[in-house]
Amino acid sequence: MRVESNSTQRRHNARLMQQDLDASGYTPLRQSFNFSDGETPAGLINGINDTFVLENVPNPAESLLLFSDKVIQLTPVDFSLVDNMIVLTTPPATSLRAWYRY
Repeated sequence: MRVESNSTQRRHNARLMQQDLDASGYTPLRQSFNFSDGETPAGLINGINDTFVLENVPNPAESLLLFSDKVIQLTPVDFSLVDNMIVLTTPPATSLRAWYRY
């Protein structure tokens, strides 16, 4: 009787699973996301300017977390987002930071 190591058995099981998947026509979904963490959107932060541009388009749009002057902003109350352009209802005086997936 042949005794296989755990790693050999795992590779064998993985091969069998892949053969089953290939035979069924099923293709596993492989999707990757990029993240932008603590990005400062382009635009003048002066308490007057209310329009800013992100480096990328958030995907999904709901992934965007936006902080103006260290206070979280809520859409559609505090800002609107179209593609990668942000328009705030109250312009930031000192800081604007964004976290999102794209």
